[in-house]
Amino acid sequence: ISHLRDGATVVLPTEGGYTLARRLNEMPAAMPGDGPSPETIWVPRAGETDGPFHFDQLPSAAQRLLRRCWPGPLVIGLPREWWNTSVLGTLPASVAEVWFASPYHEVFFQLRQRLPFSLVLREITAPTSTSAADAPIPCSEWIAPLAEQVSLVLDDGPVVSSTPPTWLRLTAEGWNVFRPGEYRFEELVRLAAMWIIFVCTGNTCRSPLAEHLLKRRLADRLGCSVEELPAKGYWILSAGVAAFGGGPASAHAIAVAQEFGADLSSHRSRLVHPGLLREADLLYALAQSHQQAIQEILPDLPRPVELLAGAEGDIPDPYGGSIDDYRQCAQSIARHIDRILSEIRPI
Repeated sequence: ISHLRDGATVVLPTEGGYTLARRLNEMPAAMPGDGPSPETIWVPRAGETDGPFHFDQLPSAAQRLLRRCWPGPLVIGLPREWWNTSVLGTLPASVAEVWFASPYHEVFFQLRQRLPFSLVLREITAPTSTSAADAPIPCSEWIAPLAEQVSLVLDDGPVVSSTPPTWLRLTAEGWNVFRPGEYRFEELVRLAAMWIIFVCTGNTCRSPLAEHLLKRRLADRLGCSVEELPAKGYWILSAGVAAFGGGPASAHAIAVAQEFGADLSSHRSRLVHPGLLREADLLYALAQSHQQAIQEILPDLPRPVELLAGAEGDIPDPYGGSIDDYRQCAQSIARHIDRILSEIRPI
């Protein structure tokens, strides 16, 4: 801590190797061992509003990526003009983009609790090893070319050089992959999207109808296919508080969905779990009992659980009823889907 506070350059371990680190406002024109990767900034309180970098003011897709991927193997690049010059320390004026990283390593979890300032990082290129390709490489080999240029090395032992992080460039128009890595493009599309989740009991009747009716209505509004919704920024799914995973939708639900232009034939039931609930941007329960179950599953849920029918209360469960019962259920769900659709802002 004292070395970093005094502005010295140190070597820290990451999940995939080692990195050079230095206090942001002590950043010289170049870090030791200039390599192919730009410097990145590590912020101890990334995502909070009281630090110098107000990530809460970024576009929604960027905020979702940070919430779902950090700490982890994702580096985010942002235009320099998005930030107040004073918070960038002495980064060279020629730097047009500012890159941010949040390594997933215990050292950085500890630093997050103890450092009141940001760091500038530069990943150290993995050395060429004479051993097997997957053999761990000792720290001494990682830092050999830099040993005389750093004041401290935190040796975490031999490391297997893993898949590098994905580098993602954000712009006012959206995002693109600057350098492929751990996260595949399809994963990033899903992680950047707004997640809208419907929850019922068994995930075979009500919540699948809500899921697929919203997909159909939203696709029609955007002028795209249902399959293109994730690329448009929407990830819509459903789950059940007492579901047996992998089961199909009920036959009546499939038949009634077709009458509304939706396809449930490939639906498979999913059990709701805390990880899924945490990712939701919009979360709808089909009945008050589902609201209560969700709150018991995840008491510290960061967002409210709305009833799909609002003040009207529960949408009755048609399970075991006639196709007319399912049709009446679908009509009620469709009416409320149209209501919430007007509340879903374009991304």
